[in-house]
Amino acid sequence: MKRILMMHATKFLTGALMLLMWPAVCEAGHSISRDGDTIQLEAGCLRKSIRVSGSRVILDGLGVDGTPLATANSGEISFAISLASPNRDPRALLPTSGGAINVKTGQQDGTDSLEVREKSGEPDGRQTAWTGKRSFAGNSWQDCFDLTRVAITSPRPGVQRLVVRTRALKDPVLAGVSVTLIYEIYDGFPVIRKWAEFENNSANWIKLDELVIDDLRVLPEFADRTLLTPFERGAGSSIVAFSNREQTRGMIVASEIPSALRRIQDQGASGYAPEHFEWVLGPAEQFVSEPTFIYAFSGRVFDTLSAKSLPLDRVVESEFKHFLRQHIGVAADHTEIPAPQWATWSNFAHQITGEIAREQAEIAARCGFVLFELDDGWQRGRLGIEPDPGKFPEMDELAAHIHSLGLRLGLWVSSFRLRDEKDFTALPDAA
Repeated sequence: MKRILMMHATKFLTGALMLLMWPAVCEAGHSISRDGDTIQLEAGCLRKSIRVSGSRVILDGLGVDGTPLATANSGEISFAISLASPNRDPRALLPTSGGAINVKTGQQDGTDSLEVREKSGEPDGRQTAWTGKRSFAGNSWQDCFDLTRVAITSPRPGVQRLVVRTRALKDPVLAGVSVTLIYEIYDGFPVIRKWAEFENNSANWIKLDELVIDDLRVLPEFADRTLLTPFERGAGSSIVAFSNREQTRGMIVASEIPSALRRIQDQGASGYAPEHFEWVLGPAEQFVSEPTFIYAFSGRVFDTLSAKSLPLDRVVESEFKHFLRQHIGVAADHTEIPAPQWATWSNFAHQITGEIAREQAEIAARCGFVLFELDDGWQRGRLGIEPDPGKFPEMDELAAHIHSLGLRLGLWVSSFRLRDEKDFTALPDAA
């Protein structure tokens, strides 16, 4: 028996030592440099090469530990631009106008069209059609965008930034429209973060859509995908890992675009979902996209007592979380997460009452729960932050009782309000 225990202990210690000996990412330098038309971004074991040839911006290579991850010669970014017809501010309904309009969308000349009618049903007379749709990519937009400027800066300690700005000068329609690509690398992390800025200094109203911020294509040998956040309710995963078959190296593609607006394609390109995103820019207006980023991982796969230890798992559980906390601000440091939690929705949905909550809280306390959450159904009209007077006539007393049991109290809160909510007394324009 002692020998068996010693063998297990030795195996455990060996596995722990291997975790220390084989980190999930390699350590190397961090720099952005330029040699003629070629720009090199080095972020640890993640390397990216961009070629700026004339006005074109082309991906020359992307790899981890010297192994290529993506196909070369892609356009780095892609999007479409349409023109407003007539060339003026599209009709909109302001919150303070007090009126109402009915709209009907359709297709015209390969892009969206909008039929606007007043509440009376009469045509508005200011209907906007989007015409002349043109698609662009960084490796082929030289017919329109004909001036490129490159700058390498350090906006703050530990951060280096590459700015690639191209502008249309001679195009008869889009002259004055500029596109700027911004890349950042961060000391200590194998990551390249990227976003785009669009400025409309033309005389035309334009619509931007089909925007892919990082238009890359992973190689077939890195096509194994792992969703690291949920894919549900119309919103795609915000963090997707692409690995080789051996699972020894790859990259994490992450998008900071919220909810259903984002899309990370099966081949790794990340940007906006075309069915949900479009942006209208009038003369002298600007649009700045949310960033996306790629994060490299590399290392050995080895057995532990419970399962295989993968470099992806190790990086997600350590360095990747540190990067999110330090540079993205996803989670605050030292945030206490009370657990286990009891949520009333599990058994009672919105039919919860104060009497049921009191009984359930006493059971939860005996079972060792530390937080008791009143889920949807405790509020008046199931909206806002006022208790339902019929279901929860003595909310203060109930809260005190839950606390007396040694439990913390949590409330599910809707961001929507009833028109007679007390919030609107203090904030009359909050609607």
